[in-house]
Amino acid sequence: MKAIILFSFVLFFTGNIFSQVSGISASKIGTFCFGTVPAKDLEFEPSFSFGKTSQTWNSESKLQNKFANGDSIETISGLAFRCTYGLTDKLEIGMSAPADVSGVSWAAKYIVYQNEKSGLALISGVNMPLGNKVYDQTSNDPHNISSFAGGICVSHNFNEKLFLDFDLQGQRLLTNVKDNNHFDLFLNSDIGYYIKEHAQLICGLSYFNNFYHDSHSDNSLLNIHPGISYETGENFLIIISSPIGLYGKNTDQSYGINIAFTMTIR
Repeated sequence: MKAIILFSFVLFFTGNIFSQVSGISASKIGTFCFGTVPAKDLEFEPSFSFGKTSQTWNSESKLQNKFANGDSIETISGLAFRCTYGLTDKLEIGMSAPADVSGVSWAAKYIVYQNEKSGLALISGVNMPLGNKVYDQTSNDPHNISSFAGGICVSHNFNEKLFLDFDLQGQRLLTNVKDNNHFDLFLNSDIGYYIKEHAQLICGLSYFNNFYHDSHSDNSLLNIHPGISYETGENFLIIISSPIGLYGKNTDQSYGINIAFTMTIR
């Protein structure tokens, strides 16, 4: 399987800035692949995100204006960094954080099965809020509470040009707070096709659902992520993608652009 190792850090519009497993290598856009960073290699990746939103889905999944003034629009941008290190041929560890270090994510990936065309790995991570601010320990804001996430990722190459990745993740907050969500589910899938030796067209789908004790408060989002990746050298890769909100509940509809630069230090 041709190795394309990167992670596009999606900062905006999901309400899950430090959720899911984050800090390990991924394939294509936002879905983790089973492969790991080669032993004793280090990946460093800065990424930039920018997007806009002016509409939101309500509790009945009906789209409506987010602002009373229909001319208003919200823009969000972010800069983030990831470092991932290959401990062995089957195990990698990593971390990611935004430029303001308002939080940090630690994660690991371990390959449990692979053959010539497919592979499966276990993934897990901890997301911790940081930053210079006062925390209300009774607040039900999940951005102020550490969480644990884990799951599996599967990859399959149909031929030398067509590749598929899929991951399934679950997450729980490490502190129980009244009226807060009790479980988060994440599904991600990317498919990529090499139009040239170093250029790959990509299309991804991502879905999350934050489950609350009161199902009326659940929030969910389905996104599509068209994009392209290009290897400019053996140790440098650029990926550009555009997340677009398709359907949701109690969350914003958004669109934007992500740009990530993946560098390998051997």
